[in-house]
Amino acid sequence: MIKKNTAKYYIAIMISAIVIIILIIASGCCSTLLPVSGNTSDSESIQTTVISEENQKDSASSSDTVDETTTTVQASTTRQEEDADANETKDYENDFTLNNLSGEKISLSDFSEKIVVLNFWATWCPPCKAEIPDFVDLYDKYKDQGIAFLGISLDDDLNALKQFVFDNNINYPIVIDNQVANVSGKWGISAIPTTFFIDIDGKILDKWIGQIPKEELDSVLKGLLSRNKA
Repeated sequence: MIKKNTAKYYIAIMISAIVIIILIIASGCCSTLLPVSGNTSDSESIQTTVISEENQKDSASSSDTVDETTTTVQASTTRQEEDADANETKDYENDFTLNNLSGEKISLSDFSEKIVVLNFWATWCPPCKAEIPDFVDLYDKYKDQGIAFLGISLDDDLNALKQFVFDNNINYPIVIDNQVANVSGKWGISAIPTTFFIDIDGKILDKWIGQIPKEELDSVLKGLLSRNKA
């Protein structure tokens, strides 16, 4: 009787142990085969795709409207820029844009319909400084007759340039060349002062390298005015 009970007891323990082992194994398998993050990721992926498709359908008309508006604005802007360029330059040759001493942009084409005396110079250049008073006098003489003067400074020291302009009462516009625009390089300047005489359409009429005597400059300007009126 005791042996039978003992056998039953051991059998019950073995069954319990087997059940526990099965539960442990089953629990480990579930955590391995059904990871929470994996299901969440799949679910989120599906939701994202669906939402994107719905948004595309719902916003189709508004997107078309935005695209049409953007296209219209871009086309309008392009036309305005083209018209502005056409109005500003009117096929003006040799144009460029530089900043003056106040930081304002000045273009050569701003002086279209005028003969321009374009002078490359610097405050550290003795012959450049020597001819400045003559330029000031002749600008005063011809400024109301269709002649403009424009100085392009190659100075690095802006304060020194401003002081020189003030001290010498320079009455015509001065702009500053820089490495980005490199107008002096594009115009082939190898020595200063160098002075160009520009026609009303931006064409180069003549060029003078070195200090130009006042009488010579005066004579050139008279000749250009007579030619322009003819």
